[in-house]
Amino acid sequence: MLFSWLSDFIQLSEYSSPEKLSKLFASLGIETAEAEIFEDNDFMLDLEITANRPDLLSHFGLAREISVLTGKKLKKIEFENQIGEGGSFDIKIISERCSRYAGLVMHGVKVSESPEWMKKRLLRVGLRPISNVVDATNYVLMELNHPMHAFDLDLLGNHIIVRQAAAKEKIKLLDGREYSLVEDDLVIANSEKPVALAGVMGGEETGVNSNTTNILLEAAWFQPASIRRTARRHGISSDSAYRFERGADPLAPLYAIRRLADLIKKISGGEISEGIKLSEKEAYKATEINFRDESVKRFLGCAVPRAREILCSLGVNFDGDRAEAPSWRTDLTREIDLIEEVARISGYDSLPETLPHFSGRSLDFIAKRKTTESSEWGENAERFIDFRRRIAEVLESLGFDRCVTFSFENERFGEVRIVNPINSELNYMRGTLLPSLLRVVELREFRGIPDSGRVFELDKTFRLEDGEPTENYSASAIIAGIVEEKRYDGRPEEIAAVDHAIGAIKVLGSLLKISLEIKAGEADSKISFSKFHNALFVHSADICFEAHTVGRVGMLDRSAVSKKIKDSGASETFAYGFEIDLEALWNAVGRKLPIPKYSTLPRFPSAERDLAFWVSAAVPISEIFSAVSSAEPANLEKMKLFDIFQPKKEDRKSVGIRLIFRSSERTLTDSEINSAVDAVIASIEKRVNGELRSR
Repeated sequence: MLFSWLSDFIQLSEYSSPEKLSKLFASLGIETAEAEIFEDNDFMLDLEITANRPDLLSHFGLAREISVLTGKKLKKIEFENQIGEGGSFDIKIISERCSRYAGLVMHGVKVSESPEWMKKRLLRVGLRPISNVVDATNYVLMELNHPMHAFDLDLLGNHIIVRQAAAKEKIKLLDGREYSLVEDDLVIANSEKPVALAGVMGGEETGVNSNTTNILLEAAWFQPASIRRTARRHGISSDSAYRFERGADPLAPLYAIRRLADLIKKISGGEISEGIKLSEKEAYKATEINFRDESVKRFLGCAVPRAREILCSLGVNFDGDRAEAPSWRTDLTREIDLIEEVARISGYDSLPETLPHFSGRSLDFIAKRKTTESSEWGENAERFIDFRRRIAEVLESLGFDRCVTFSFENERFGEVRIVNPINSELNYMRGTLLPSLLRVVELREFRGIPDSGRVFELDKTFRLEDGEPTENYSASAIIAGIVEEKRYDGRPEEIAAVDHAIGAIKVLGSLLKISLEIKAGEADSKISFSKFHNALFVHSADICFEAHTVGRVGMLDRSAVSKKIKDSGASETFAYGFEIDLEALWNAVGRKLPIPKYSTLPRFPSAERDLAFWVSAAVPISEIFSAVSSAEPANLEKMKLFDIFQPKKEDRKSVGIRLIFRSSERTLTDSEINSAVDAVIASIEKRVNGELRSR
């Protein structure tokens, strides 16, 4: 975005510095990546525009947004030439992927260099000047956000056909490369062959050159998904495709082609022949949204009297409670979208702080909706979603940061090959989450983030089963580096070990009410992603539920995914982690998992009693807890271990346990609690030969 160019459409004298204008954009939810200041006091801002707001990819679109926020008048472009419709150039639309196509013929243009003011602006926004006609199309693109193209009319012929490509058709584009087309590609063709790859790039053979005198200007609207597929398939990145694949304004072609013709006549001469020929496959229909004023208060917590006024300034039209979204706002499809715009423009700071309101019962996580017969989960679909959510919550409570990484990997850690990869080194869908997490740990360490080595991810992995790609949910976690800093009492810092990973698994099983066991073993075919683990795990063991192997845990070699660590030759390159196949775990235990139940907060106080016993050093703590349970002490709410002490050179240990008693009906008496404690003492003395040390 160039400040002087933006100022053509709106008065910005009070925002004449990068800092002030960036702050204004920030209030609109538009972040500034960087700024460049030029010697004539002009400056350029590199703005981060989200994919759902293609209307902001132009100077006029940004000025329109500023006008809404500030109330400043938006200056419209004034045409020097009044150009109507009614052209006779033959245009036929065959494909359903093009709803409208406009063409305008100009004769006697003179192709030469563009004027200095135009070249300077194009260079400052990163575009290379080529010729006055071509530069004009790029200029209007940056001005109005609608891609257009100019054909050499004498090389094109006397008609245009918008159609799907024929199999194995070829075209040489303006980048000098020849492309083999497929039937899914949308092309602009003359009577003989394709002359442009629709919405992506024009053809070289019919492009404007130094000998061109007669031209056909085109402006159209193409289906975004079609343009996206074509651009990805052929590996073409163009300003045109970038905008069309995000959703261009369907009503812009007529306005944009008038602006382009006006500009070309001004800088290149020539005469406009007849008028614009507009061919439509499908008439434009505005998106209709039911909008209720009371919904604003319900969602925002307060009424906004200016709500409809704000939306009207954004281009929304109202007919009672029926709203029509403007053609350039493809992101406005629901009532909540309009309410979000009201909040954004009125200012989030202006909204009062309110507590969320909920009335009703807790959710029954068994799905109520019908699922297709092919659904693997059937009625348990909702419970599987909740199962994944609970696992994520447990790991977050243990201090792990949740990550979301790309699903692409190299062939060492994937087997589902990508036909058209974005990156040639990441040309497989990932078969395991662990490599991505190891890279996250390295990146966080480089940035000096505290607790950088405690991360997890819960997402899909991709594998081949009987030659067909499948998707499976996995959960992976990694812990590395310093787990606990040096403490005030002199204890040294604690370094990550495999016990920390195993401990996380144990806690996970405990809170899910299932018993996850760690069994020594080597990676094999018991779990579908173990084939990728051989290059990662130095030592590992199985994670099991009963007789089912559901994952692996162990020591990971970070140099397996980090060239930097590998080249450094560092001796300590290990991390510890695990990966669980959630679908394997769900198949084993999912239908046995208890549905969460909720109860009211206790009304009566609890009572605690601490007991310490001498027991043999060989007695597991679990047996002591079993002895407590077997006594069936009345009103026992919880028991926990609070101390273990083993004197040197002795074969016994002191174990301290805390018993917590509570009744839901009344406050317990000392005699009731003492009676239950006596029963516990007797059970421990009998079952594990414990000797009471203190109570």
